[in-house]
Amino acid sequence: MLLQDRRHFLFLKDPFDNDKTSLHILARRNQPHLLKKLVGSGELDLLKVKDASGFTLLHVAAECGQANVVRTILKMDPEIWREKNKKRRTVYHTAAYEGQAEVLEALFDAAGLEGFLCNLFVIG
Repeated sequence: MLLQDRRHFLFLKDPFDNDKTSLHILARRNQPHLLKKLVGSGELDLLKVKDASGFTLLHVAAECGQANVVRTILKMDPEIWREKNKKRRTVYHTAAYEGQAEVLEALFDAAGLEGFLCNLFVIG
């Protein structure tokens, strides 16, 4: 029951903040250790929770320049950089648009050349 209640709390959305969950807010506030504790190793699906714009926790962290959170999320799920928002943009696009050089460096370190090349263009 406690696990179920905890997951319910983590999925609560703020209607005044683009339906961001408490996890999105932690990603924005540079809380990598707390985020790691809340998302346990068997619950990586929590990393892919999206807000109303289709932003994952990684998108939010990249948008805000939270490179430590980006690194933590990528260590937990090395393939999450492939997730796209509603405009079909990945976290690379978000970081580049916001001018977040340290985040782009962290993404390149984690996803390598494949990640960079896959994100040169948005198709669609």
